[in-house]
Amino acid sequence: MDRKAVSMWKVTRNLILTDVCAIALYWLIPSAKMLVLLLSVLCAIGYMLWLGRCFLNDCKADLPNEDYQRIAAEFGFDACFTVCGQTYPRKVDARILNCLSSMAQSVYRMANDIRLLQHDRQLEEPFEEHQIGSSAMAYKRNPMRCERICSLSRYLMADAMNAPMTASVQWMERTLDDSANRRLSMPEGFLCADAILRLAQNVTDGLRVNEKVVDKTIREYMPFLATENLMMEGVKRGGDRQALHEIIRTCSMAATARMKEGEPCDLLSRLAAEPAFGMTEAEMEAVLDPKLYIGRCPEQGDAFLAQVRPLLSGASREVPEISL
Repeated sequence: MDRKAVSMWKVTRNLILTDVCAIALYWLIPSAKMLVLLLSVLCAIGYMLWLGRCFLNDCKADLPNEDYQRIAAEFGFDACFTVCGQTYPRKVDARILNCLSSMAQSVYRMANDIRLLQHDRQLEEPFEEHQIGSSAMAYKRNPMRCERICSLSRYLMADAMNAPMTASVQWMERTLDDSANRRLSMPEGFLCADAILRLAQNVTDGLRVNEKVVDKTIREYMPFLATENLMMEGVKRGGDRQALHEIIRTCSMAATARMKEGEPCDLLSRLAAEPAFGMTEAEMEAVLDPKLYIGRCPEQGDAFLAQVRPLLSGASREVPEISL
């Protein structure tokens, strides 16, 4: 028992003993009835005043530091707000919704990139056997899941603006116009985040990478990507950088115009025909290895996976259900 409990027990014990003695005197000495009655009343009044003082002292001194912490612990919280009026600081809502908005921004970017890459079939989101890709054009495979992710992410990012606007206008902490707003923005924010993550998990679990299409696209545009390296190689062989730059510009425009007519890219043969480069087409082909243009992507990818794998090890592998 703490010190206050012990003190209260002692006062209560003494009051009980006093009352017992008063009752005994009341029956043993009839002439002292009024004195005994007065003594009992005074003891009861003193006890009530002492309890009142203890209660006021608790409210003024100990409640914020001790009892508040104990009450918070009973509800499963390890801390409470030091300064708080009739409502908790609404910046808490802003921080929560900003976290959800940050998640939506990341997933939005991923889904949007997948949509861009699916238009020429480099990547494809999952597609069920009997799924309808388009209600009008039966041959299409619209990226419905990624489109839905982008749509919901936009809503969640906009929903997060409710909290900072509410937190910044509190009217000396005497307004309650935040109540109706947060009853919508907070639950809908979490429901929207849940839907986004379910869709994202479904997309990533069944994402298909068409490697041959990726390789074909890279091979087609690799000559354009390699022009800077070709120019520097030509400079090493005695060419003038500015002159080589102009040759690359004119040849690239001509090759692009030819590709727009449905013809294959002939940029390398055009550059090899220029004496200023001093290189054969076979030598230029050696510069087109795609692995020379990925930088530190493999190392960065491995480092990132090493960071996230421990986080994913305890994640549930349950496949979320979504409606198509």
